[in-house]
Amino acid sequence: MSEKLHLSKRLHVQGHRFLGLLAIAALLLLAGCGTIDTEVTFYQGERWQSIVELYLLPATVSMVGEAGLEVEMESRMSELDAEEIEFSWEKEQHEDGGVTLHFTMKGEGWDKLNDSVFDGQATITRDKDQVHLSYYPMANIGFMRTTLRLRGGKIISSNADRVEGDTAIWIDPSRVEVVLTEKSSFGLGNILLIAAGGGFCLVLVIVSGGLALFLLFWKKKRISSVPTG
Repeated sequence: MSEKLHLSKRLHVQGHRFLGLLAIAALLLLAGCGTIDTEVTFYQGERWQSIVELYLLPATVSMVGEAGLEVEMESRMSELDAEEIEFSWEKEQHEDGGVTLHFTMKGEGWDKLNDSVFDGQATITRDKDQVHLSYYPMANIGFMRTTLRLRGGKIISSNADRVEGDTAIWIDPSRVEVVLTEKSSFGLGNILLIAAGGGFCLVLVIVSGGLALFLLFWKKKRISSVPTG
């Protein structure tokens, strides 16, 4: 195909301000073969982070055009910035002409997560301290391999292909159902760092107090040893 794919026309759908990141990736891959690897982490306070790796075959890159990719991603950054969503992306060029796009998004609010990642096709609700997510991805017609990872504090239940610790994993999912708790924004490393800092401060207080008492004792002793006559 000699003509480049017009991304601005293909990637926007009437009725949506912008397509979700997974929908954009799927539409890009419909032009050829490739893979989508997506990870979404749920944090307390409805904060979230999404990391997507999209691999495009050389034929797809040639059809879409690298300049078109960059224009579309820059346009998307402006749209998401208006929604108060942090968005960044990097392009990794492979020797065979293929390209891997790395996307990272951070935001607050399940509605924003649904719109910016799942194209508004997911249902995300809260029941006490548990988050329920139901999602029907775009139909996989065999041109691509998709992996979806959803992370939380704990996976309560899911229809995932497998669960690894705090992460439920689907390969080429047609339906996603999961119940999970939110992950604390402070990981173990932060807790240990805070604890270490607190311990250091405590030792510093003890040492400082001991030194002050020693100096006070030494000063009194020196004064008492001075002849009075």
